Amino acid sequence: MLCYFFKAVVLDMDGVVTQTARLHAKAWKQLFDAFLKKHEGQPPFDLQHDYNRYIDGKSRLDGVRDFLASRDISLAEGGPTEGGPTEGGPTEGGPDNSSDEETVYRLGQRKNEFFLQILDKEGAQAYPDALEALHRWRDEGLKLGIISSSRNAERILDSAGVLDLFDVRVDGIVSQEKELAGKPAPDIFLEACRQLEVAPTRTVVLEDALAGVEAGRRGRFGWVVGVARKDDEETLRQAGADVVVPSLTDLTDYLPADDADHAFRITYLGWRPEDQKLREALCTLGNGYVATRGAAEENGNNDFNYPGTYLAGGFNRAESTVGDRIIENQDLVNFPNWLCLSFRLEGGD
Repeated sequence: MLCYFFKAVVLDMDGVVTQTARLHAKAWKQLFDAFLKKHEGQPPFDLQHDYNRYIDGKSRLDGVRDFLASRDISLAEGGPTEGGPTEGGPTEGGPDNSSDEETVYRLGQRKNEFFLQILDKEGAQAYPDALEALHRWRDEGLKLGIISSSRNAERILDSAGVLDLFDVRVDGIVSQEKELAGKPAPDIFLEACRQLEVAPTRTVVLEDALAGVEAGRRGRFGWVVGVARKDDEETLRQAGADVVVPSLTDLTDYLPADDADHAFRITYLGWRPEDQKLREALCTLGNGYVATRGAAEENGNNDFNYPGTYLAGGFNRAESTVGDRIIENQDLVNFPNWLCLSFRLEGGD
């Protein structure tokens, strides 16, 4: 909500930079629709509800586990020792024909096979607004990091033509090597900050998934931005996003490089009635003798605004009974709001 100059931007790949969320969703639906046909009474995989709630932003195996749990289906974990290729290896995604038994691992492998087939056929594309924002931020000297739970991140970024735009890439392969916890844990973002050599408090996180927004909030990053590609502004905000935007270009004017002028400027993005009282309090101007809440001069006291003027020594003393004790309180008195007045010298304009 409050932004000033930052040193780095760390972006989630799928759905923020690249338009691969659609490809992933198609692969997941292909996988689970075939799987669920073997389980009587199970409805098909829903691209909106199931993908957004149980899959989006998570690692492949976590996505399998969480979706199966939502349908009360339990499978053995399985693993590379089943006879198939190791996940993430040179032949990643190849089928494991050693047994007919379904496992979490085998479903993950099959999903990856479907995804790579779709990727080779349709290719990956970057969002136009992401390209514009990334080039501008690089020109301004901001460090850029890209994160993804996918082990195919390098292949996807190369297909989209944006591989060289990032200083750091932390993907599913790095996460496995460093044993990073998956989202909503903030580990993958913190690792990107470590490699960028920028403190989390000076870093902006851009995410389109609820689990990713929650990870940004848990990691106490300087600014957590929800990217609402799917008309899900309110859910991203409820997950902990400081601000939600439909396009990355909405942020380009608010992410300058190390500019001293911006160190003394407070800028708010967007306008929501329910945020106004907090903004008025944070923008209070005072000198120790008098303080005025930062309300708009045209607003009176209502459900969303509370203009206030407070004077040193201007207290209201009142007693109240709490249990068997009398408690004396001294509360600041809100004096008349003067912001609607204008001043001029006598005879002046």
